[in-house]
Amino acid sequence: MVFYRDHLLRLTRDGFVVKPSYMDTHLSYGVQCAIGQIRTSSHQLEIETGRYRGVPTQDRICRLCRREPEIELHYICHCFAYYEIRERFHCLFREGFGSFSRVMGYEDQRCLGLFLLKVRRHRDSLLRHRDSLLRHRDSLLRLLERETQRHVTDYSSRVTTTTQQDREVVKESLDLTSFRSTLVDCFVGVRACVCVCVRARLFCGF
Repeated sequence: MVFYRDHLLRLTRDGFVVKPSYMDTHLSYGVQCAIGQIRTSSHQLEIETGRYRGVPTQDRICRLCRREPEIELHYICHCFAYYEIRERFHCLFREGFGSFSRVMGYEDQRCLGLFLLKVRRHRDSLLRHRDSLLRHRDSLLRLLERETQRHVTDYSSRVTTTTQQDREVVKESLDLTSFRSTLVDCFVGVRACVCVCVRARLFCGF
């Protein structure tokens, strides 16, 4: 309401509030609501929704352009997401996109209301599409994480199996080597005994 009082509220010389022209009965209810919500800050822009979430003012960034806080001036005059809509309502921005109070005070309030309705619907559509893409992205990331974990588990299992098989092969190799060593030792012992016997016979003259 401070913004409304400072920028949009008009008083007579006697101190009475001037009735805003958008409240004229010839305007449709939708047009009146679109204008009234902006004038009284009863909208869904980040500058208001962030306040209820405890977000600092400078961090209530526009979710579409990510360039600056989404205040009323940014929403109506600056955000490039609505550039094409502004071009279709060039009568509102004939003197540029800088003066918010001038745009809101435009004499053709029906034109202003239709512009605000277009912008709001476009914003809602873009945010729904954005949220849908984010959900899809999160689903893909979760799927990728599960697949990665599965591949890691399968790889670890294969490595463990291969390691066990290698150990068994090594054990069998060690057993075979030990058996060969035993045979060699036995052969050497037998040959030594034979040599001793032959020498004994030769010495004794048998």
